[in-house]
Amino acid sequence: MWRCGDAGSVLLTTKRFEKGARGSLVFMAPELFASESAEPTRAADMYAAAMTVYQCVTLAVPLPRGLSLDRGLSRDEIKSLLAAVVCGGGRPDTTSLPAPLVAVLAAAWHADPARRPGVRELAGQLRGLADSLGSASAASPALPGPSARERELEAEVAALRAAAASAAALAAAVPPAASAVAAGAGCARPATPARPPAPTAAPTAADVEAAHRALAAAVGDKKSAAAVAAVAALPDRVLAAVQELVLKSKGLTDGDIMPALCALLRRMPQLQVLNLCSNRIGEAGARALAEALRSVPQLTILDLGNNSIGAAGARALAEALRSVPQLTTLNLGSNSIGEAGARALAEALRSVPQLTTLDLGSNSIGEAGARALAEALRSVPQLTTLDLTDNRIGAAGEAAVRAAAPAGCTVGI
Repeated sequence: MWRCGDAGSVLLTTKRFEKGARGSLVFMAPELFASESAEPTRAADMYAAAMTVYQCVTLAVPLPRGLSLDRGLSRDEIKSLLAAVVCGGGRPDTTSLPAPLVAVLAAAWHADPARRPGVRELAGQLRGLADSLGSASAASPALPGPSARERELEAEVAALRAAAASAAALAAAVPPAASAVAAGAGCARPATPARPPAPTAAPTAADVEAAHRALAAAVGDKKSAAAVAAVAALPDRVLAAVQELVLKSKGLTDGDIMPALCALLRRMPQLQVLNLCSNRIGEAGARALAEALRSVPQLTILDLGNNSIGAAGARALAEALRSVPQLTTLNLGSNSIGEAGARALAEALRSVPQLTTLDLGSNSIGEAGARALAEALRSVPQLTTLDLTDNRIGAAGEAAVRAAAPAGCTVGI
């Protein structure tokens, strides 16, 4: 057994996991979070090894960058939140590490298991990196006493040499067909041939109703990270039937919470309604959400009113509209998108020809923004409600919009 700090242990074993034993959360590869039936593999071990090396070098718990776990959360809630961030691409902060080490870690904790190095390859990379850092430290000019940088280099060299030596020992001790080795991720078991996923039937009305009841009960009056963690903790079979997700005024921000929420959307292929109104997700949150919209092609209602997404956030969402061609309602009111945001949305309206309701109130789009929208209204012939109140579009802008609006469309100026 090799124990490194608080990273956990590495065991050479042919035993199978005990039921429910998944290992230390921060060392678990995304594929182990993604499915309760997933089995540890050598690739998962390389992910855990990368996290172990990171902890050795930084003396910090390898949490994804920007993630701060609320001490009031339960273990299950922490697991669900961490899983959502890790599966969404979150990794530890490497800005203070040497570039060569960052490259090695990035390969070893890659999201695609097939692209991670093997044990011997990783051991060689770490050994070579440790030698190069050692040379850099030895080449430093002599000083009356070691500088802070020299002490830092020495610590990095010692940690990397220890990790490389342990990895090399494992490579020599474990035959290619033997069990995998997990660092801080519990005991490994032999990999079994992958089984093709069973076909998934569309949820019935009863499935959808039950899923929504479970969702409402889980979220309740929870706020912020706790609300997202409550949703993440629901089984995949429940989330797969969810058609409506309403997290209005839940204190969701653009820090670690939005990436976790966006990762959850990938587990909701049937989602039709997404309401995140009044959460202040900001530009970064809007960008993350834009990426996640690819996972919910059946979305018909998107409510992001009062979220301070700004022009850049509006541009990101505009580009993502092609992923939700069935959209009928879009609310981006009170988001300070300005003229630039309005122009971006105008160009994107052709991607949502079924749109019936568009709310862009209180966005300061001005006359130029209104004219750009007016020119694009021909792309949404089914539009019945257009809200442009409190936008300072002027008489000329109002006239252009009213003249271009589809027949019967109610226009608010």
